[in-house]
Amino acid sequence: MPFPLPPGTRPPALVTAPFRGPGLDRLRALCDPVTLDPWVDHVPLRILGPDRLAARLDETGARVLVVEADLVSGPVLERPLLAVG
Repeated sequence: MPFPLPPGTRPPALVTAPFRGPGLDRLRALCDPVTLDPWVDHVPLRILGPDRLAARLDETGARVLVVEADLVSGPVLERPLLAVG
């Protein structure tokens, strides 16, 4: 892992997919904080391209990313992510 976290640290997560229930509870148990910003909550609907998604990762400091419709490529994959779902 090229960008290790300090021991005992839970990585921050960015979720742009609609996400709730036991899955969200589990993610909150593993990550801190969890930033929820589902694409379906925006009017008009918002799907992020790679540059905008990378900027949101930088803004939140997220190391875990959960997406449904956003474009994960290029600059997103250059970030020190631990997981993409």
